[in-house]
Amino acid sequence: FFGRANYTYNDRFILNGSLRSDGSSRFGQDNKWGVFPALSVAWVMTNESFMDGVDLLTDLKLRASWGETGNEAIGNFQFLGLYGTSNYGEIAGTAPSNLPNPQLKWETTTEWNVGIDASLFSDRIGLGLDFYKKETDDLLLNRPVTSTSGFTSVLANVGSVENRGWEAVVRTVNVRGGGPRSLEWTTDLTLSHNENEVTRLYSSDPEK
Repeated sequence: FFGRANYTYNDRFILNGSLRSDGSSRFGQDNKWGVFPALSVAWVMTNESFMDGVDLLTDLKLRASWGETGNEAIGNFQFLGLYGTSNYGEIAGTAPSNLPNPQLKWETTTEWNVGIDASLFSDRIGLGLDFYKKETDDLLLNRPVTSTSGFTSVLANVGSVENRGWEAVVRTVNVRGGGPRSLEWTTDLTLSHNENEVTRLYSSDPEK
């Protein structure tokens, strides 16, 4: 299920919101559904009266966003205790092939972003700067278990990881073509910095 709403006030303030609910049979009945909201706002400063007469700027926008997304990229039936064929000598039989984990649930990523966009000299130069922070919780990874269980690992929600950084973009229109066969030359430059940090590796809940 997915819903989205957009609102613009006086060509200056822009508000976007969305809400989606995803269900996956890769998780147990109690954790099948995940709800993921998102919200973004923007302020077009060049449409304000105090920017009148500033011919240098073609466009100037401040923006911020927040949202959540889910990940279900695991195999089928991983939350169940499964059995497969196994031979004992020459005798055919069955044996456990997967440890059950009924608490298995969606991996969730939450991201914040704050940025500014600017265009100068009739869009000849474009500038963009973003600062972001992304945190992924309930990572879907194989957690080691004692080999006396007959297994070495079990799929579980085992921890969190955080990514944060910034990205700067500069775009210039060096030669602007005036026809379908005329020469057009643009340059794009991107600078970025990213840091990763594992904030938690294994859950403290023994049931997980």
